Amino acid sequence: MKKTYAATLSCSHPDISRLTGDKPGMHCGYCVPCIIRQAAEKKAGFSKTQYSYDIKRNPPEGITQRGRDLKAFKIALEKLKNLKPESMTLHILRPGPLPFKNKSELDSYVDLYVRGMKEVEKFLK
Repeated sequence: MKKTYAATLSCSHPDISRLTGDKPGMHCGYCVPCIIRQAAEKKAGFSKTQYSYDIKRNPPEGITQRGRDLKAFKIALEKLKNLKPESMTLHILRPGPLPFKNKSELDSYVDLYVRGMKEVEKFLK
């Protein structure tokens, strides 16, 4: 995976690099997929991805287009702090159904969500 992931594109706005004068097709660094990718790279301990914008060094304002997804993550992380474990499943199912056959599969989705959000939280700190 280390050899091939650098060639993948997760970004919602790869055309932004054209406007910033960077090479075409770079990750923007501030959309939801870029934030998740950066968190996963930090967790994995390696990164070969170039980003047009560094949200760690220069966090965008939440009221800007560039800062909306970061603000949404921060709000979601704050909500999770106050969410009781027994309410987590309902919280995850609220946006829409998940394809699970039994409680064990549903618990796997919940676990994946929680682990992912913890990765994002660690990246943002």
